[in-house]
Amino acid sequence: MALLDQANPVLRVGEGGLPNIRSAVKAAGAGAVIEIAGGTYREELDIAKAIELRAADGSGPVHLVHKDAPLTIRANAVVRGISIAVSGGGWGDAVRIEGAGAAPLIEDCRISASNGSAVSASAGAKPTVRGCRIESSDGSGAWVEERGTVLVMERCAIERSRSGVSVYAGGLAVLTGSNIDDIGYMAVSVSGRNTGVELTGCTISAVDGTAVQVQDHCTAKLTDCQISGADWGADVYGRGASATVTRSKIENTGYGGIKVADQARLTVTDSTLSGGRAALQVEERAIVVADNVTSEDSTGSGLELYGGDGRFTGCRVTGAAQPGVYMRGGTMFFDQCEVSGAAGAGFYISGGAASLTRCIARENQEAGFALHVDAALTACASYANGEEDEVGVQRGAPVPVTSVDVGGRTVNESRPEPDTRPAAEQGEPQAPTSVAAEGFVHESLAELDALIGLAEVKAQVRTLIDIIVVGQRRAAAGLKTPPMSRHLVFTGNPGTGKTTVARIYGRILAALGLLAKGHLVESARVDLVAEHVGGTAVKTKKVFNRARGGVLFIDEAYALAPEDAARDFGREAIDTLVKLMEDHRDEVVVIVAGYTGEMARFIAANPGLESRFGRTIEFPDYSASELVRITESLATSHDYTLTEETRGELLAYYAQLHRGVGFGNGRTARRTFETMVAEHANRIAKGDIQAAAELTTLLPEDLPDEWTDRKDPAA
Repeated sequence: MALLDQANPVLRVGEGGLPNIRSAVKAAGAGAVIEIAGGTYREELDIAKAIELRAADGSGPVHLVHKDAPLTIRANAVVRGISIAVSGGGWGDAVRIEGAGAAPLIEDCRISASNGSAVSASAGAKPTVRGCRIESSDGSGAWVEERGTVLVMERCAIERSRSGVSVYAGGLAVLTGSNIDDIGYMAVSVSGRNTGVELTGCTISAVDGTAVQVQDHCTAKLTDCQISGADWGADVYGRGASATVTRSKIENTGYGGIKVADQARLTVTDSTLSGGRAALQVEERAIVVADNVTSEDSTGSGLELYGGDGRFTGCRVTGAAQPGVYMRGGTMFFDQCEVSGAAGAGFYISGGAASLTRCIARENQEAGFALHVDAALTACASYANGEEDEVGVQRGAPVPVTSVDVGGRTVNESRPEPDTRPAAEQGEPQAPTSVAAEGFVHESLAELDALIGLAEVKAQVRTLIDIIVVGQRRAAAGLKTPPMSRHLVFTGNPGTGKTTVARIYGRILAALGLLAKGHLVESARVDLVAEHVGGTAVKTKKVFNRARGGVLFIDEAYALAPEDAARDFGREAIDTLVKLMEDHRDEVVVIVAGYTGEMARFIAANPGLESRFGRTIEFPDYSASELVRITESLATSHDYTLTEETRGELLAYYAQLHRGVGFGNGRTARRTFETMVAEHANRIAKGDIQAAAELTTLLPEDLPDEWTDRKDPAA
């Protein structure tokens, strides 16, 4: 053994040093470095101390092999430049990282397994794997499981594996600049409540199955990614499942780009989906928001819509082998969308409820608009299609112009078709809203879009606004407008933005002329229920009257219907509220909010409630990365900044928090920020300030020790 530096000991293995790595690990103290000479070491290591293992320079490659788990890490260790493999067809994982105290760095290694996982993280571990090549011929390249476990992978290559990244039971995988290639089953799969994956700048290719699969109550976020050569680019299904795809490209798929079904939710923005039978397939009860999405050269239809709710803005379908947009069910809104070059019709609508505004169908082999059910079309146009349709060129329709690239975003540069009739014949606009009101609506929607997260909530609010706007246009055109309740139920944990969204919703309704003021009146049980007989109706009416012309927001509304309500005055408040909603249905919008399960009990408390609340919108918990963004927004607004290391510590902290009923969400982020400010003040007050930046920069040490020592907070 050679001990080079007492302050920072370096132990050598091989070439005159210790005979094996295990003995060096046993002898090493915290902070020690173990340099390993080139060669093959058939050992099984279990590291539970903060040490570093690295290949010695110039001595050749280092191979660590064993039939079962060559390397297990339970501490903040570092491993660099080593090949780690399960040998002889063994069944173990090549690298296991276990325990809430384990936050190791594995860098520039080659890791391979046969039947197990190449890298496995569990029990609250938070490893970083950087610049590694990973493979598992009959297992997963990376396996992440259990609440609080966060695997960060940077610039890695996962290849020649049955599965690429598998995340289960509350785990989180965050991949940046990584490639997943030559996968036999699924490249990325996410299952189990509160499980997630985030991919940024990643490439997925050559997958004999689905590239990204997201199941019930799981989330996936893809940003600046590319997927090629899979059966499906993404498959999102099940209640609570959600996916967000931004600035990404999915191409050369066997079946299609993205499929979303069975109460799942999808937001896709500034992306291109090409090839496959359908670029985007939407099935029953799914919710989709698509903005500036291009579908190219599908072997079927660009958009196949069988059910659910969808909102498509600025989307394009080109070169479809069948109708460009094939709609058989659901409620869909198309704004400024264009279909061209389809072998069938441009828009083929045979079922569901569709609303199209400023849409274009051009140069399709059949009719531009093949409408087999009633659809609301406003300012749409059919140009140079193979068959005539009844739409033609409607007043105000855009004229198609070649697509151009503006600041990296492809847009269809179109202009309204001019109205050449004499002014006396042109009449009034179809929609009754003024230019100022429309501007205010757009401004309020922009404020909604600026909120962090809440993609599914934003989609549903926009859908409600679209229904209202189209209803106004139909009324202005002398058409019948089906009745629609504007009252809403908001469900979910606290701190998810329910009050903020309610306030924006009220302002939009006022801009559209549906409410006189649009103000928000917040209330709870204490504001509505009295302690004596006859007083509750009086209190409820007083609060309701304050909200007339605006929105009455009742938080924790389930408190009005306790489980043992035999002698409770909350029932009187509910009965009074139901009557007031009926008597003043055009003057007040009522939004009730609370936990999902309890709100079902509230709605069942009075037969009239269910019919008066038209829609329930669920507010999901914020993801760990969204909580980091909220914290950073709070910091910026108070003239603080976060370092990259601080963001990483916050991400790890938020990822391990329990997400049960009552989780604080945005309130948790605010309390976290306030705690960091206090810790920062304590740190700065004890030292000499060397630079002004020290007064504004929050460092990892400004997080309390109990958050960052990797111990389970529940222990």
